[in-house]
Amino acid sequence: MSGRVSGATSLGTSQALQGLEAYLPLPPLPLPVADPLRCRCEKTWEEALEYCREHHNDLASVASETETMLIQRELRKHNTTNNVWIGLRFLSRDWLWVDGQEMDYEAWSEEGKPLCPHPKMKCGALQVRGGSLSVWEAHDCAERHNFICY
Repeated sequence: MSGRVSGATSLGTSQALQGLEAYLPLPPLPLPVADPLRCRCEKTWEEALEYCREHHNDLASVASETETMLIQRELRKHNTTNNVWIGLRFLSRDWLWVDGQEMDYEAWSEEGKPLCPHPKMKCGALQVRGGSLSVWEAHDCAERHNFICY
């Protein structure tokens, strides 16, 4: 399901897209996460991405407060209170959704958006909080977490 990103119109865009072909599906799927699927298996971020693309569509993007609340509600049904992988990845000097959605909404933890994360801390996880809205955090991609597919 993954393919190459082509048709870059400027040198800056072309440079920003280098290395993304392994993560971006072609074409991006404009599916909502109204029915997220939580996997009760712990995998690295890369393994989770591969699993979601093979068995579902992709790792879930959490591109709005509404989507955050829907996913959070689903996770609470299963008493999930830890971090879960989402389709957020630091590539080419910025955080991107691997399904190609625009980054119009952000929900970083109190530490804020990592602008230059440690080389291992380039994968996004949703920190499931008890009573408040869940937030995003940068994590080591080799950590093993549950994850959300759509």
